[in-house]
Amino acid sequence: MRNASTGFRLIPILIATAMLLPSASMATQGASERFDGKWDTTLNCTPFQDAQGFTWHFVSAVKDGHLVGRFGTEGQPASLRIEGQIADDGTGILHATGRTGMPQYATGNLQRGSNIVYDIRAEFREGRGKGTRLEGRPCTYEFARQ
Repeated sequence: MRNASTGFRLIPILIATAMLLPSASMATQGASERFDGKWDTTLNCTPFQDAQGFTWHFVSAVKDGHLVGRFGTEGQPASLRIEGQIADDGTGILHATGRTGMPQYATGNLQRGSNIVYDIRAEFREGRGKGTRLEGRPCTYEFARQ
């Protein structure tokens, strides 16, 4: 098929354009799913003021870029839920809610079962991630894809 004004063949151009379109749409579609899967999660809080340090290990799951992780039984002492969206570039702010465990591990020796609420600045790359607690005692998170 020739274009009357230029004399160029249009079919090869149309085929090449059609071949590029599916790959471009697939790249956009997969961006929010880049971090999907299960992640081994380690929360490490070093000793701070009157509180002893502790480490919790649990699994977090990411689906469509949304992370949810749970330690313990929600609503019970020594429990935590972290949740939030991971952006396409791997960054995100996660929100943590839960209940304290034994008083010696809580800043201010809070009573067992007291509410915990704070945010985490997180950054994920291919098989690893890290996070930092933004309020209260210094705590870090490490994520490793299963």
